[in-house]
Amino acid sequence: LLFDYIIAVYPILVTAAIYVAIELYDRNCRIIVIISSPFQLFWCKNWKPKETILSTCATFLLLSYSKFLFVSVSLLFNASTYACSGEVISDSSVLLYDPSIKFLSSDHVPYVILALSTIIIFVLPPPLLLLLYPNKLFRKFLSCFGFRRWDILHLVMDVFQGWYKDGTEGTYDYRPLSAIYMILRIALGLAYFKLLVSRQYKVFQQMVGLLYALLGMIFLAFKPYKVNWMNLSDGNIFLFLASFALMHGLT
Repeated sequence: LLFDYIIAVYPILVTAAIYVAIELYDRNCRIIVIISSPFQLFWCKNWKPKETILSTCATFLLLSYSKFLFVSVSLLFNASTYACSGEVISDSSVLLYDPSIKFLSSDHVPYVILALSTIIIFVLPPPLLLLLYPNKLFRKFLSCFGFRRWDILHLVMDVFQGWYKDGTEGTYDYRPLSAIYMILRIALGLAYFKLLVSRQYKVFQQMVGLLYALLGMIFLAFKPYKVNWMNLSDGNIFLFLASFALMHGLT
């Protein structure tokens, strides 16, 4: 199960390495310039490599986000053990994916530390940053740390939030809504693992269906995107998922 972390980390490391190479190229690093010279024949004049690689990195971050979340929760989620009579055995929680390991035992603690560290570093910061970054006070708070390359962070945030209305044309600022997809992953991930233990499939499907229906109506009613086809696309996708989940929850 731990090796699944490599699947999540690898594409992010590759894109980060490419971005570092682009930075070195801009600073006329001779080795990088010589290596990249054969590829310059295929470059477009208007191509902006930094923006392209940041968009790619954002895509990989979204793909890796679910992997970080599900692997970490898998390492932490426990289940109770039962006697032959069906009664729960007290103080006998074991790992859901490895019942031979007792929950929070000495064998489990290293995995707990690794999973919690991954959640703190990779799972919780992205949605919090998307929620708070549009706030001016939060950006001033970040500037107090004296980091010189906030332009990189701004470009990354623009990849996630650039298509949302920012309140400059008489509209509300909907950019914090960009965090909803990551928050939704967390909520559904935790609910899924709870479902594996409780096995209340119909209740789970009905709750998920109602949640999707609510999100679909929000996108269709408030139109948070600057481009209307995006509002229609996201809204209708959520409503389709809602009808699918509710139909399975009622049958």
